[in-house]
Parts: sequence; C-alpha cells; structure tokens
Amino acid sequence: MRNFYRDMDLPNFATSDEIKAQYRRLAKEYHPDRYTGNTDKFRHISEAFTVLNDTDNKNKYDTELKNMFEQNKPQSQASDVWGFFTKKAMSVAENYVRNVANEYIEETEEYSPLVEDTINVKSKVTKAGTLSVQANITRNNQHKLLVECSKGANLEQYCLEVGEMIASELYETLMRDWEN
Repeated sequence: MRNFYRDMDLPNFATSDEIKAQYRRLAKEYHPDRYTGNTDKFRHISEAFTVLNDTDNKNKYDTELKNMFEQNKPQSQASDVWGFFTKKAMSVAENYVRNVANEYIEETEEYSPLVEDTINVKSKVTKAGTLSVQANITRNNQHKLLVECSKGANLEQYCLEVGEMIASELYETLMRDWEN
C-alpha cells in the first residue's frame, strides 16, 4: 500500500486546505509539460490528491493506513525494551560522567579562583522529571571575568573548568538519584 501522504510530502494529519495547497505546488513543479524527469511522480501526486481530497475516501484510507501500521508493529513489549535501554543508557552516562569528573579531579583537584568566584552551578529535577544542570553567571561576575581576561586570564581554560564543574554536578546528582 502506497503512502499518499508521503507521495505529497505531507504529514498524516494534514488538513484539506494544506492538501489542496500542496497539490497545486507539486502539480506545477512536476507537471509533464514542465518537468522532464520521472513522469510517474506527477501520476502519484494526482492519485494521492484524488484520494486525500475526498473526505470519505480520505477517512477510509486513513483507517486502512492505521490498520496496516498496527499489523506491522513489532509484537515485543515496548516497556521491556525501554527499560533495558534506559538502564544501559544510564550505565553509559554514569561511566562517562564518572570518567570526566575523575580526570578533572586527578589533573587539578580544585577549580581556579576565577571559576569559583564567577560561576554558580546548580542541578535540579524539573516537573517533567528530567535532570537540569544550570550554570549562572551574574552581570557583575561577567564584568569580573572580562576584566580578568583582559589581564591575561585564559578564557578557554575557564570554559573547560566550567564544563568540568557542570559534569561533576551532574555526576553527583545522578549518583544521589541512583542510590535513592
């Protein structure tokens, strides 16, 4: 079964006005009098429009398309796959964050005074349940950072340290949540 929506480069929830407008655009572009490429393209667009432009035919077609999709859907339990994926992803994320944090601690063992003075890093769990790490820098601290950079402070090193601080905060929050 051909996907008429795909033939017309439309989403499955396209309105009748969107279908008509898209047909006009595509018909001009792929009409055999103008388009020297694959002539089947215009025929496919015309067939799709014939079905999708008629409300009854469109409803029947949408039902058939939905039934076909349901029949071809894998029978495995999505929750089991999702559970496996999230455990594996969390394991990979945990190892990555731990490695980044450990490398930083081994190399520097502390953040530079400029980073400590100018940046505030916090993590929180949003209402949607996602983990968010925020790095805040006030206007005064931005000014302080720019002054220090004009005196020779290494901005690239500063940004790397901020990234490590964020990774460290993320790691600590993940580990706290993981243990609970």
